[in-house]
Amino acid sequence: MAITYRFGDVEVRPAERQLLVKGQPAAVGARAFDLLLALIDHRDRVVAKGELLDLVWPGLVVEENNLQVQVSTLRKVLGPSSVASGRGTSSEGDRCGARRIARRRRARAALY
Repeated sequence: MAITYRFGDVEVRPAERQLLVKGQPAAVGARAFDLLLALIDHRDRVVAKGELLDLVWPGLVVEENNLQVQVSTLRKVLGPSSVASGRGTSSEGDRCGARRIARRRRARAALY
């Protein structure tokens, strides 16, 4: 059974690496998709910028601007309020989190 995440008009199919908005495929790059999956996987909390960089670009040194570009891409596709970001008050600094909560559903494969 494949796992599908649904929130609002959005459906995310991780196994197929597919993002649907209003039932239509939405074009996002691999890093934006990885960021979306990281936010969904950690939807129960706000995720520090450094942790997101490690999750989306494991083992690579990248500039923080790359994260901002991918968040911007997701906001364009999913809506401006879909991804929250802001300055944290803890030592973790900037943080990011998904405002919309994705519900995990096990989708049964349809046999034709």
